[in-house]
Amino acid sequence: MRSAIFAFAMFFTGIPFTHAQLRLPQVFSDHMVLQRDIPIKIWGWADKKDKLTIVFQGDTVYTTADKKGNWQVALPSYPAGGPFELAIFGKQSLTFSNVLLGDVWICSGQSNMEWPLKASNNAAEEIGSATYPRIRLLTVDKNTSATPRSDMASSGWTVCSPHTISDFSAVAYFLAEKYMKILMCP
Repeated sequence: MRSAIFAFAMFFTGIPFTHAQLRLPQVFSDHMVLQRDIPIKIWGWADKKDKLTIVFQGDTVYTTADKKGNWQVALPSYPAGGPFELAIFGKQSLTFSNVLLGDVWICSGQSNMEWPLKASNNAAEEIGSATYPRIRLLTVDKNTSATPRSDMASSGWTVCSPHTISDFSAVAYFLAEKYMKILMCP
């Protein structure tokens, strides 16, 4: 009887039963590319005051979430390479696999940037030969906002292949293909 009254009281006083979920913005996912040759910022949300351990490339950094659950760390800079694993441990844990270090190109625009590879000249040939495991693709959902947002909707990073590239921006794909070959890095 006491536990039923306690549960009833907790429900109606708004005191949560569960903890905040450890999470990062959706730009962090399996198959992501992190920018090479500069310190790498990793940030997210957790339970307030949760002690976190971040492990990448043999380096370990520690932080504590603030009273709102926000946290951020900076990993050292690394040269291009991969694949690697990024792990974050606290009350919960997250692991991102198949992570590359390379160049991150942000391609933004209007209809010219939305033009999919499947609508380009020689589309079947381009799509059929698009086996580039060191090119990674991320599309962020269009969602306007009058105020800054802490996260963006995305389905996560994918590895470039004939199965994943047809609806991707042709301009962004050709840019990535060209610079990957010139710079010899993801």
